[in-house]
Amino acid sequence: MSVTDNTPGATDLGECPSETSSSLTLLQGAPAFTKHLQHILQLAHRQVCIFSYGLDNNLFACQATCRLLSQLARRHRQTEVLILIKSTSALIGRYHGLVELQQRLPSKIHLRQLSVEQDVDPRSYVIVDGRQLLLQHDDREFDGFCDTDAAPLAKTLLEEFRGLWERHSKDIVELRRLSL
Repeated sequence: MSVTDNTPGATDLGECPSETSSSLTLLQGAPAFTKHLQHILQLAHRQVCIFSYGLDNNLFACQATCRLLSQLARRHRQTEVLILIKSTSALIGRYHGLVELQQRLPSKIHLRQLSVEQDVDPRSYVIVDGRQLLLQHDDREFDGFCDTDAAPLAKTLLEEFRGLWERHSKDIVELRRLSL
């Protein structure tokens, strides 16, 4: 069922509240994903983990998203923002707000790339404080959901993320800011 149809609760933004969970919203389209990403970032206290193909500009380069991540990173000394991407092709040699923010706050915002070509799940997701989850079923399409109380699924994805981060990722030398 499309979230842009006449389903009760559906909005023009491409979002539809779940009939089975008050914390779950089905999403379709970049505006809906952007709105819900910013909502869960406003709820963040300590940790944001982003697993993305290449940090889609619609979601991650916009000023509001970068401002929220900047505020989070500066809020507490134990705050961490971990970003794991599958490809750097859309980032190298181009301006990207989140990459610039990471370069300004490298001790708070960490950016790495998968180091091996493997059959990685096509999903992209953002996990906030191990509980809130924004998930794209396929990182080439804006179709998925946001769940503000997804602790069990978020825990599973966080374990997957940590495994990839620790064993199958590398620093992105091409995106480091050079200092003189």
